[in-house]
Amino acid sequence: MKKTAIYIFSYNRPKHLSNCLDTIKEIGINIPVFVVDDNSEDIDLQKLLASLPKGVLQIKVSADIEHKIYGGLYFNMNIALDHAIKEHYEYAIFIQDDTQFVRRPTEEDFLRIERFFIENDDSFEILVGFEKRRHIKSRNHYDASRTPDFKFRTATHQGHKGFCDVGLFHVARVRERIGGFLNGERENEVEALSRKIRLGIYNFPFMMWLPFPSAVRSKQQSRLVNLSDRLSGAGCHPIQLMSIDAERRLFECSSYVLPRYAEDWLICETIPHKQDWSTEGAFANLIVYGGVRAILGRIFAFLYSGFRKLGIRL
Repeated sequence: MKKTAIYIFSYNRPKHLSNCLDTIKEIGINIPVFVVDDNSEDIDLQKLLASLPKGVLQIKVSADIEHKIYGGLYFNMNIALDHAIKEHYEYAIFIQDDTQFVRRPTEEDFLRIERFFIENDDSFEILVGFEKRRHIKSRNHYDASRTPDFKFRTATHQGHKGFCDVGLFHVARVRERIGGFLNGERENEVEALSRKIRLGIYNFPFMMWLPFPSAVRSKQQSRLVNLSDRLSGAGCHPIQLMSIDAERRLFECSSYVLPRYAEDWLICETIPHKQDWSTEGAFANLIVYGGVRAILGRIFAFLYSGFRKLGIRL
């Protein structure tokens, strides 16, 4: 297996980070783990960082940096990228505190990943998480890659096609192709596509975003976001690790044209089985429910965006 490290990006959500670390411990993967926390003020989070499990280290971010909203994720991703290059890691798995492993990646997984990067020079990242069922649209088609067990999204697909802020990165290729990350997922997506870089999609995912994550991370949070979290039941909703039978069925489902939707494969006991998952937080949590809550979510999003443009905090 290529030299690999896991980087967890954290900010003021102790329950989410604790769950992420717990799943890494449960799957028993022998890969170095680093937590990149953006100076969280939350007392419980600080206690968690002070007593990290054996084998998990913290990469500290300078408190002198003027951080962006939601923790300065892309600044911290560049810190992790620099660290991975300095420590000669060939692959870096970037996940966030509201993400977790759902099964143990095997040696066979990494052999497939290595082959993918060898045969697809136009890609520096693989999405190793499940797809989202609510994104099912007639235009969401896929192209086969040069490598079995991987695919690419077509130009008309609504999801990310060149970059995602959670995934497995080829460290040297990221540095070579784009130098570092820009400040925003959309900006990085546009940059990747402008350089004809494509995001690989793995047919046998081993990670997933938690459903209905809390967007509230500080006492200064918008009242609309707070209300949205309460109405949507947002919080920390852990996903069960896949059973041996579920893993077997996943590997038997080999056709590249079939998306692996999280709700069809994974179990979250605190979310109704038939409910589509929202993994984006805030107003998206309300919208995915449909009905009255969806209307409220769209109204809240409109008001939030409008008042932000006017410099008013609502």
